[in-house]
Amino acid sequence: MLHADRTGSGPTLVLVHGFTQTRACWGSPVDDLATDHSLVLVDAPDHGRSVGIDADLDRGADLVVEAGGPATYLGYSMGGRLCLHAAIRRPDAVRGLVLLGATAGIDDDEARRERRAADDGLADRIEEIGTERFVDE
Repeated sequence: MLHADRTGSGPTLVLVHGFTQTRACWGSPVDDLATDHSLVLVDAPDHGRSVGIDADLDRGADLVVEAGGPATYLGYSMGGRLCLHAAIRRPDAVRGLVLLGATAGIDDDEARRERRAADDGLADRIEEIGTERFVDE
């Protein structure tokens, strides 16, 4: 199961961060949101306290819903993609969806191949130098 912190009371809002971030990235808006929402701040697969939990997009979406339960889901970038897939896979659990800097993907086959190659190169670079140095760069 993914690590998640819970705070506040009211309707549930699940927050899922972007690549190389953690549940702590949301900062001061958490205090305001927690006044009238139950917040679930999730560490995405292989991030933060969920390091070592490897998952593809579908499994990651399932794990996010497992951590958050029935709720409105808010995701940034990679977290937005996870939330979008959670809504597709588990419409019974995703009551609302807020996506920041996230899309359903690239429609054009050639552009998608180019992006995949660039992402693979980036992944190789991160494995070569480590996440901390990558974030510093």
